[in-house]
Amino acid sequence: ESEQPEAATEHIDAYAARLPMRRHRDGQPNGERWSALIATDQSRLYADRLAEADWRIDARVGETPNNSEARAAEASLHLMRGWPRRGEADLRRNIGRDPQNAALHADRAEALLTLQRWEEARTALASAASLSPASPAVARARESLRLHDRHELFVEAGYGKGDAAPFGSRDWRVDTWLYSKPIAERWRVFAHNATASAEFEEGYTRWTRSGVGLEWRTGDWRATGEVNGGEGEKPGLLATLRWRPDDYWQLYANADTLTNEIPLQAVRAGVTAKRAGVGVEWRADESRRLSLGGAYSDFSDGHARSSVNAAWFERWLSGPRWMFETTLGADASQNSLGYSASYFNPTNDRSLWLTAAVEQLVWRDYDRAFRHRLALTAGTYWQEDFGSGGVQAIEYTHRWELDRDLSLRYGVGRSLRPYDGEREARNFLSAVLLWRF
Repeated sequence: ESEQPEAATEHIDAYAARLPMRRHRDGQPNGERWSALIATDQSRLYADRLAEADWRIDARVGETPNNSEARAAEASLHLMRGWPRRGEADLRRNIGRDPQNAALHADRAEALLTLQRWEEARTALASAASLSPASPAVARARESLRLHDRHELFVEAGYGKGDAAPFGSRDWRVDTWLYSKPIAERWRVFAHNATASAEFEEGYTRWTRSGVGLEWRTGDWRATGEVNGGEGEKPGLLATLRWRPDDYWQLYANADTLTNEIPLQAVRAGVTAKRAGVGVEWRADESRRLSLGGAYSDFSDGHARSSVNAAWFERWLSGPRWMFETTLGADASQNSLGYSASYFNPTNDRSLWLTAAVEQLVWRDYDRAFRHRLALTAGTYWQEDFGSGGVQAIEYTHRWELDRDLSLRYGVGRSLRPYDGEREARNFLSAVLLWRF
């Protein structure tokens, strides 16, 4: 309650160690000690020491596979590690053993929300409320469902200032999505606006596209379709598809007849592009994931761009206050027009980089929290005809969880990297807002 997880864990461990394995009166196994031992396992969960909690709970379940407390801890572990299918299956099995437990039904309702099984989630919540309407677990699940039923605003923005090429001396971008409440559970209507602008030696350039679309979410699938238009340009169509077949794999694809992923130098020259991309991600748990993606862009000036990227994310340290993680990434592109294009367009290029980040939880009060993060990047960039050069970046960010319905992240940074053999610097700001209302 007072956000002292280290002291709480130490106290629970000491208490469990003092309890005898068997009761003094009849020599039977001491159930109070077993409950205390499970509490020591759960204390690691709440302190974000999930890997340690994993092997402890796994051993506990192996020793007493039919113990309801051990099985409940196992379900919590699976949900916190990002395995909602395993967690939901655990909860369903536990409900079979204890069908009158309102907290189990409430936890299952939240797991079903994560799995996008909307009707089942509402049924599970109704069962929980009928058993214990005042239960804290029921109240939290009810609030989770209310959040799902709200409008949603997501804004991502950035600003940069630096040497002119290829971003310009100053550049801005804002991407905004506004979603309606769910319609017939699976559908949402949304409005989308993307605006980017930059100052080049030749003058000011702006790119703006606004659109409306539909989102469909159910079970393992999420799909969107959008029609959009912009300043003096023809209408465009955007479609995305995501499939999560299990707790570990995610596959996605997108296609855009008039993409926003285009250099503003090309916009200034009157060039537009179509784009399609595919990707796959394997997520072992909250601490490890691998991804691979590719994209193809067809520019209106006859240019074709192919690109690939890969990344390995690893969280090496996780605790109640501090986290340390790294991301190793690589990307490459091939461009048919090469240097004859009217924008930065190397015939071939590739980069390899490593980002190391440390994050601290400064304070937390239930659903409100403040974290700050420092990320350092080092790598190398190679460009055909210009050789290779070093890449460095630093970024410092704040993240506010102002409540369950509102979060804000903003940061400041500086990057150094070569373009056409010239080392260029860029300072940048970024911000992300998510609001459910």
